[in-house]
Amino acid sequence: MGLVVKLVFVVFAVNFILACGPIHNSNGAINNDSLGTVSSDIFSKTVQPIIENNCALCHDGSTSAVAFAVSDSNISQNTLLNFDLVNLANPTASKIVTKIAAGHNGITTDVSTDLSLAIEDWMLQLSESE
Repeated sequence: MGLVVKLVFVVFAVNFILACGPIHNSNGAINNDSLGTVSSDIFSKTVQPIIENNCALCHDGSTSAVAFAVSDSNISQNTLLNFDLVNLANPTASKIVTKIAAGHNGITTDVSTDLSLAIEDWMLQLSESE
């Protein structure tokens, strides 16, 4: 039993240290621990409407698909970041954008362009608010 407790402590400690990491991950995405209400508010006006209107049928949490098209903008934003679905340094290279551009579930490629522009706008507004 003592070994299990020690392992749990080590895992907790490693996760705590990693959570205090740099603001950007290797994909250029901002570490969600660094984001706050301002980012969530901007996200809710830029990216979230596009994903709710085009992705919620499968990604609203009612299926086994990653639930990023939810009404809570903070959860939606963090899910996109945690699953590396957005590339804030290069929005057109975002996994979510490239998947839609390739014809994912019949969503039009116009949506991928709109989404890429929305991700770019989200980051631009966030950097202006700092």
